[in-house]
Amino acid sequence: MDPGNPSSITQAEVDRWQREGDLTYAGELADVRPALAGASVVVLPSYREGCPRSLLEAAATGRALIGGDAPGVREVVLPGRTGWLVPIRDAEVLKRTMLAAAAAGPEVLAGLGKGGRKLVEHRFSERVVVAEYLRLVSGKGG
Repeated sequence: MDPGNPSSITQAEVDRWQREGDLTYAGELADVRPALAGASVVVLPSYREGCPRSLLEAAATGRALIGGDAPGVREVVLPGRTGWLVPIRDAEVLKRTMLAAAAAGPEVLAGLGKGGRKLVEHRFSERVVVAEYLRLVSGKGG
């Protein structure tokens, strides 16, 4: 929920989904690691993103990913390597993909999680990101 964003979901919607048993909302967390440790797959069906920190954190902890095929998300969710990309605004495909992920064996999910961890280490580590930033601001790139 983001009250400043007109396209954000509302507290009333979250409350209704919880009453209907469709959602368990943990609220804001100061430390996401315990929540990620309890997950097998992390899902971000976003319509638009920058590079989503939530998926980077999930990948860093070795979780398989499902994400909407949007810029930024597709930099982290690599089909067959870190998880599954789904078309944006397609709830039916998202549902089928989530069910497929739930039915996937632990070896499949662990393999995708390992792929995500490798991706974060090689493309999104602090060392790599700072070096790229310095390259760009020095005028030597882009």
